[in-house]
Amino acid sequence: MTDYPPLFSVIIPVFNGADRIEQAIQSVRAQSLSSWELIIIDDGSTDHTLALVEQAAARDPRIRPLRQANQGPSAARNFGILAARGRYLAFLDADDAWHPERLRAGAGHFAAHPEAGIVFSRVILDVEGADGKSRVTAHHASLDVADLLAENPVCTTSNMMVRAALVDRIGGFDPLMSHIEDQELLLRAAATSPWRVEGIDRALIRYTIAAGTRSSDFSKTEESWHHLMRQARRWCPERSIGSWRLAEAAFYLNQARRAVRQSGLWATTCGYLARAFRADPLLVLRTPRRCLFTLGRLSLNALSQALSRPQPQLKETM
Repeated sequence: MTDYPPLFSVIIPVFNGADRIEQAIQSVRAQSLSSWELIIIDDGSTDHTLALVEQAAARDPRIRPLRQANQGPSAARNFGILAARGRYLAFLDADDAWHPERLRAGAGHFAAHPEAGIVFSRVILDVEGADGKSRVTAHHASLDVADLLAENPVCTTSNMMVRAALVDRIGGFDPLMSHIEDQELLLRAAATSPWRVEGIDRALIRYTIAAGTRSSDFSKTEESWHHLMRQARRWCPERSIGSWRLAEAAFYLNQARRAVRQSGLWATTCGYLARAFRADPLLVLRTPRRCLFTLGRLSLNALSQALSRPQPQLKETM
């Protein structure tokens, strides 16, 4: 058992996660750094998630189960933040997994870089239905407001390790947001706090992208992004109109890139591409690789769809 207060408070929100919560718990218990507490907030599950969490807590006193009526992941994380006793907060979703050195690497970075308020790493991305192929996200030494306006290079809330003092200063997750709430907190930290958002050049988390998850809900992601932009204009009133247009174009291109990876979303991809180029007609010159990838993938999808259609049968004539 670790001494209290622990160095890290790990916070997992979960709703009906009985099929995956044990893997997430084991991911934390396997950490080489043992000074942690694990706060698991059951967000009103109707399956046996809470029973599994309570069983895990009986085996390891560092695990603390909490329960609330269903309010969504932002409210659940904020509930966990209020109960946290660690110097640093680390967030993990029930369907993600950490490398055993993740917390140790984060603690080392915080100690060596007192200006860092949020630390993240590279991510191994597993895309369901992609023939078992994975890719690793790019390394970013730091992220500023411009980086975080259009997209979230941190990729997932499970990739965020945060100084508790930063959350004390700027607040937790926005409960009004059902999507990209992690991007909102990152941007708010970069825009309104004295701390920096900094990256570790190691892949320390495995993140699964699956159709039907919250991250693949395009309309709700767009709704949350517009809410984020309204907030950002308040935090960054000095930014030019042109910079907001560039952010809009980059966001819609990112939506198109996400849509084109899922089969049957041809029209959705085309719609987002049209909005991206309307916001920035020079987008293909600014980000040629992303644009050409999306257009190429779109063309292949359209060709595959055309070839898969049943061909009309010719009637024989006498």
